[in-house]
Amino acid sequence: MRYGSQAQRMHLRRSTGLPDSSHDSPSRSAFTLIELIVTIAIIGVLVSLLIPSIRGATEAARSNECRMNLRVIASDFMLFADDMLNAGRGNDPDVLGSDNRFLFSTFIESEYSMDEFWPDDAQGVFRELPRSGQHQYLQCPSARNATPLRIFKAKPCYLDGFDPATSISYGFNFRLYRRDASLFGAAGIPILNMRLLSEPNVPLVWDVHWEAEQLTGIRDGVFSAPGLGSTGPYLSNDQRWNPARRHNGSMNVGFIDGHVESTSAPLSEPNWRWDFVPR
Repeated sequence: MRYGSQAQRMHLRRSTGLPDSSHDSPSRSAFTLIELIVTIAIIGVLVSLLIPSIRGATEAARSNECRMNLRVIASDFMLFADDMLNAGRGNDPDVLGSDNRFLFSTFIESEYSMDEFWPDDAQGVFRELPRSGQHQYLQCPSARNATPLRIFKAKPCYLDGFDPATSISYGFNFRLYRRDASLFGAAGIPILNMRLLSEPNVPLVWDVHWEAEQLTGIRDGVFSAPGLGSTGPYLSNDQRWNPARRHNGSMNVGFIDGHVESTSAPLSEPNWRWDFVPR
């Protein structure tokens, strides 16, 4: 007799002692130990290849944010220096006897809201510079300082106004603040005016870091400048020159006219006026 249906074939198998094909063993799906080790090794190699790219992309984003910060500071300086657009120069009009002249330190104090620009609602003798929100542009996002930068009440930027100096991440051009005694026959503090805006290649502010050994005797750590062989206040040993090449080997520099550039060799840039001193 011919068994054509599936039920008949199954009955025949049972009656003859043949195994039931419907109960065959399922296909093997589990990993062996060797396969698991190989898989983990491949994942590890892929992660090791991706980490540098991720870090590079992260630092590129931080560098871009840093450039934006410096652009804000430089733009604020352009507004501050312009006689028609400035929103107030603190005590300078009374001290200098003119509404059209100002001190570089006064601009810095206006940016950090310190000394005569101290906020009316600020409590205590100091306040910490926020890492985000208002005034966050005054710190480089790539400078991961363990101690927040503190600003002290009733202290100017050139006299212990910042603490600790090692947390300062942007430095301002010291040559706009102090003048060598051998220049123009007069030492001291240059008095600035809006003619300075006609010097677009003069660096204004840039990435810096202050190491512990550089802080000896320096109370105005927010100022920076290369010595360029000077024996005057710029210090020929480059004690005030502390560029931070924290952006993949480069530093960002904001200029008087508001533009920002990046470089790994700042003193080799042919058109940058590091030696400029206001008359």
